Amino acid sequence: MADRPKGFGMTAELNEKKAAKFDSTRAQEALDWIEEIIGEPTESDGTSPEGFAAGLKSGDKLCNLINIIKPGSVKKINTSKMAFKQMENIGNFLTGCEGIGMIKTDLFQTVDLYEAQNVPLVVDTIHALGRKVQTFRDDLPILGPKESEANKREFTKEQLEAGKNIIGLQAGTNKGASQAGMSFGTTRQINPAPPKRGSERAVLQEDVMAVRPKGYGLTAELNAKKDSKFDINLAQDAFLWIEELLGEPITVPEEPEKVKEILKDGIILCMLANLILPGSIERINRNKLKAFTMMENISNFLSFCERFGLKRSDLFQTVDLYEGQNIPQVISTIHALGRKVAIKRKDLPSLGPKESVKAPRTFTNEQLTAGQQIIGLQMGSNRGANQSGINFGLQRQIFNN
Repeated sequence: MADRPKGFGMTAELNEKKAAKFDSTRAQEALDWIEEIIGEPTESDGTSPEGFAAGLKSGDKLCNLINIIKPGSVKKINTSKMAFKQMENIGNFLTGCEGIGMIKTDLFQTVDLYEAQNVPLVVDTIHALGRKVQTFRDDLPILGPKESEANKREFTKEQLEAGKNIIGLQAGTNKGASQAGMSFGTTRQINPAPPKRGSERAVLQEDVMAVRPKGYGLTAELNAKKDSKFDINLAQDAFLWIEELLGEPITVPEEPEKVKEILKDGIILCMLANLILPGSIERINRNKLKAFTMMENISNFLSFCERFGLKRSDLFQTVDLYEGQNIPQVISTIHALGRKVAIKRKDLPSLGPKESVKAPRTFTNEQLTAGQQIIGLQMGSNRGANQSGINFGLQRQIFNN
């Protein structure tokens, strides 16, 4: 984690906001609770977000924790150090948390821990797990206050009927006053135009998007900034280029979410890599039901891009595509690949302008020596002019009597 780029601009601002929410006391309490239950050290440090994530990012200790709380929650714990295996462990832990009744809003995302993107939320999840454990496992150590339980009230039929005749002040009673005879402020009667034929599908899509959670607070602010950088023209150019190379029709997206849906399994990207450089990716996972196989495809594509000559700063991260966290960066990576193809594979269609190539200049010793005698204008030359004969601005000659 130490050599992972910290970012700048919006990324740095986001990291600072998240780091400010980190509470070392609560973090250490969470680590102590985990160690007490699993009976082994977590090798994490609660003094910093990176230190907290270091010992838990493999996910095996979290899987041990949820298996002790509810035996059999995670059937197989991966001990491999491969990234997608460790992320699978974390995903299984989160599934186990849902299995004991935790709500999704209390859970972090896999990358929040694995890449230390939101460690304060990881700490909150463990504290929420501690509260939930107290409701059905009295034999385990306690973390924080006990979770509140439902206090169901029972009313007789007579009480329910009597309640219907009472108007509480919170219901907006006006204590007998009415607006009879008043016309000022009534609503305007505007009848909406009937929907056009064929718009039912669009209406249904809007309804679906309306109920999709958009996040709030810092998450909503970040999503809005990233979405504002999405350029539909660049996205369409990228997809038309991929379509031309593969020779297969591909739906051209009009929004970031569609880009994610089309590319998140990594299959198209791996096929693109093998077409540009045959044999680059030996095995393409075509199982779309398992998250780690799709993320492995994306990771293999990014490894190909590095081998093909792209800089790391030109590449997106796996979660930028798989979880739709930064789709504009995904499009930028495809354009960077298109520019590199224009140099290395001139027989293939290019995307965008050709990448600049180094043009080293050579000079003779005489030219280098002559250049040392020249004063460039950027160094402040006055082209030989001087101030002889100028008297404006001289000191005033004042003689005392």
